[in-house]
Amino acid sequence: MPGVVVVAGDVSPPEVVMHLPLAAEDVNAPYLFVASRAELGAAARTKRPTSVIMLLPEGRKPRAGAAKDKDKDKDGGDGEKDRAEHAESYAELVKLVQKEFARQMKGRI
Repeated sequence: MPGVVVVAGDVSPPEVVMHLPLAAEDVNAPYLFVASRAELGAAARTKRPTSVIMLLPEGRKPRAGAAKDKDKDKDGGDGEKDRAEHAESYAELVKLVQKEFARQMKGRI
């Protein structure tokens, strides 16, 4: 599974994100909608409203200038603990999304 796609529901015009559920289904990525771009941006730790994010199983990819952070992890930082917590949370999210999707599609298929 490539990741979980989270799409904001208050995107205007909606044509900007209309294609994303179909694209997610093409690659077997579960997707879900949230109410607000502002809340999605805050959850993604950005200062701007965000229309869509993709949560990856391995977590956040390191940025180009993140070499200093890697050294911290090697010296006994909490990087491994954070990765384990992320993996657990990600697995729970995937189960929840799949369960909700199956519930919503029960009468349609």
